[in-house]
Amino acid sequence: MSRRRSAAGIVCLAVGCALSLPGNIWGNSGLERFFQDVRSGDLKAVAAALDAGADVNAADIHGNTAIMVAASAGRTSVAQLLLERGARVNARNKQGDTALMIAAARGDVGLQRLIQAYVEKGEAAAALGAAATPAANAPQLKERLFLAVRAGDLTQVKSLLHQGAELEAVEKDFGATPLMWAAMSGQADVAKYLLDSGAKIDAQDKDGRTALMWAASQGQVPVVKLLLSRGANPALADTVGVTALAAASSQGHTEVIQLLRRVLGDRAQQQEPVSTRPRQGRTSEARRPAEATPQQAASEPPAAATAIPSGSDYTPPMGHAGR
Repeated sequence: MSRRRSAAGIVCLAVGCALSLPGNIWGNSGLERFFQDVRSGDLKAVAAALDAGADVNAADIHGNTAIMVAASAGRTSVAQLLLERGARVNARNKQGDTALMIAAARGDVGLQRLIQAYVEKGEAAAALGAAATPAANAPQLKERLFLAVRAGDLTQVKSLLHQGAELEAVEKDFGATPLMWAAMSGQADVAKYLLDSGAKIDAQDKDGRTALMWAASQGQVPVVKLLLSRGANPALADTVGVTALAAASSQGHTEVIQLLRRVLGDRAQQQEPVSTRPRQGRTSEARRPAEATPQQAASEPPAAATAIPSGSDYTPPMGHAGR
């Protein structure tokens, strides 16, 4: 997981903390006993408490609920019971963590799948506060989506998209999409999921760069292979005439260069690099002659003579996605 959690928070979930919840129908000791039964995996005791009227979504002073405790302790059977009884899987504690995030941090794949299934079915209450509207949550969802994509947190990416984050959201610095961030970060599994969800493979940022160009510029071989296998167009060029091959060549990414040359050479119909979004004052004349056709590109010597024209920046954005 990309998010940092305080040691105190982890210890609290793992071994239990003093709980205080004024007004709870059990009183403090009753809530403590309930959480202890959850933590220890005592399914019968948990079921009995719920049958007696216990609030499945009661929280301790740290905002942790029973489903979070079950997730932290790896109690899949108890988690299943809590979910069946209406536990809110999208509820957050004071650190901002959900049960799904806690299970992912623990590395419990089975429990992650269980919780994720409830998220995807929509059987849990909406996250981020009952009073918040989807429009109000959109900026937060977008920023969290880009950060999760860059970190390769596929579980969180799925959850955020289910909560309403936009598949084709655009970050403020480059106008890049989540697929582009996955490509530049080398997150092949995330990129595959985004493509399976309908992400536009040849979408271009505000400088005309595609996911393939970004992956090629960073030498992300698995992502380049994935994008090419899904039909990404290697002949596209950005607004200053740089193709994926030129971007890879300028950085000396030999394996990527070979992959692109092979695909370009195998294309039945040879194409010139096409800039679909020309920058004002620039024309196709700005393209380097060495990249004029796939046939020429396939026969070029290695990258020493290949340079990205001035005005083209393939430095990945390192900050937040912005709003």
